[in-house]
Amino acid sequence: MEEQPFINNKIVMIKNLTTEETFEVAAVKNNRGKLTYQNMPPEIETFMFNYSNNEIFDNFLEVMECLTTMHAAMGGGVALADTPGEAKVELPTTD
Repeated sequence: MEEQPFINNKIVMIKNLTTEETFEVAAVKNNRGKLTYQNMPPEIETFMFNYSNNEIFDNFLEVMECLTTMHAAMGGGVALADTPGEAKVELPTTD
């Protein structure tokens, strides 16, 4: 039987602004460097082409904060959830 590669992951909480449902989104990286996502909203995943796999994994919270803020500013319906120890996403204000 082949040994399973070591897996490391990073998790953030995402909130659906329409339903108020909160769910986990994870970036999962094995020891061969393959990066996959779990529960990633498709509308957010389409913006990830701007980042390398290492940037996404090493700075997952910051990347997700940027992408969800950008998506929400464009009228999207997801944002980072308010969780202890994590910065709240504030949408830019227009004056």
